[in-house]
Amino acid sequence: MPRKKKVSKRERVFNFISNVIDAVQERWKTYVLLSLGVVMFGWLGYITFYWIDTVESVELVIKYL
Repeated sequence: MPRKKKVSKRERVFNFISNVIDAVQERWKTYVLLSLGVVMFGWLGYITFYWIDTVESVELVIKYL
């Protein structure tokens, strides 16, 4: 039975970082859109569950000249 070649920790870390950089270079648009979606969803949750409770009233007022 052949033995597996032992890979050093330094080489594993280097390979992981290299793979992450390659993935970002290939699919950066997907990651940017996903990040924006998460931020927008979080902002909507903040508005819905926290900010709206601190507001006394929301009024739409149209003033004519």
